[in-house]
Amino acid sequence: MHELIIIAQRFPFPPRHGDQLAVSKLIKAALTKKIDVTVWLPHREYKKWNGKPSRVKFKKLIFNPLHMIFNLLKHPFDPLQIKLFSGYQVKNLDHSSIIYIHSIRLSRVVSSSFLEKVNLGAQINHSKELLEISRDTHSSFKRLIYHFEAYLIKNWYRKHLCLFRSVFSVSRNEFQEYGIENLHVYSHGANLPILKDTKVMHDNEKYIIGFWGNMDFTPNYHAALKFSKAAQKFGSIFNFTLFGRGSSKFLKDQSFSKVKILGEVESILEEIDSIDILLNLVDSGAGFQNKTLEAWCRGVLVIGFPSAFRGLEGSEHLHYVIKNIDELENMLISIDKDKMMTNAKNSVIWVAKNRDADLLNIEKLEIMEKKR
Repeated sequence: MHELIIIAQRFPFPPRHGDQLAVSKLIKAALTKKIDVTVWLPHREYKKWNGKPSRVKFKKLIFNPLHMIFNLLKHPFDPLQIKLFSGYQVKNLDHSSIIYIHSIRLSRVVSSSFLEKVNLGAQINHSKELLEISRDTHSSFKRLIYHFEAYLIKNWYRKHLCLFRSVFSVSRNEFQEYGIENLHVYSHGANLPILKDTKVMHDNEKYIIGFWGNMDFTPNYHAALKFSKAAQKFGSIFNFTLFGRGSSKFLKDQSFSKVKILGEVESILEEIDSIDILLNLVDSGAGFQNKTLEAWCRGVLVIGFPSAFRGLEGSEHLHYVIKNIDELENMLISIDKDKMMTNAKNSVIWVAKNRDADLLNIEKLEIMEKKR
């Protein structure tokens, strides 16, 4: 393979969102192996490139209204998220290169006949995601829209996923019903730290419960609001700590009065090691499992909504699931320090067996290249 071509929705640097982190890590892995990288981006994202990184070529996807009209007429039952990007085109792709599209939204950028040469980052089953969202809406009209879009996406998956050279997902269960032969599991947006199988228990009278992340990312922001509600309810029994980019915005928020806010910290690892429990209340986005994996790498126990463990098949013995904040107290009372120590070892063992340290393993793309 002499070149890796990536078609992405957003400029990957600096990586502040899961898709940017996934693409930026893939770029770095390719450059380390001395593989040339070209990234195609929509015009508004291409404008963010200022010449750096200089070792990567960035090119602009062409928006062609006629191409969009052609796709809308030819594929009237495409999901809306694909229709919105169906006017973009990329031409003169080198057939000898590895081609990776990091979203189904950009799948019409190349012709259908060319999909057998393309690797797709599908991440999560958006059909399932929309059906889950629809259950929480009180509007009958919105619920109907969600169900219709979910139906269109499911049909698109059934017809098209088998056409790609390979598909990358955060979970094998996300797409198992579609019988994809070359399905690879990876952790979308996770920055997996060094494995540490011994948990240092702190001499605290109260457990330290933590949450971290980029608070400019909407799923993290909403999870932080739920985290603060837990702190208001149980702050007299447990200590709550919040850190990460953008967390300082909550310093003057009275609803966070029971939360110790550290802001953007120099070492995320040191802060993760300083807590006893991660309360993972992220329930949307493709990176819902990321913090769970990051905590497990450091032997930190995780309590969270079911979404915190989605896609982590075979790790059920590590799950501490709550359906709402009210269940948190009983869950914490049932956990002792011996159980935490056992969990620390078992979680690291699971991560070592089931997840690559590399976010999206470049070797997997190279293997697909050899199969041509």
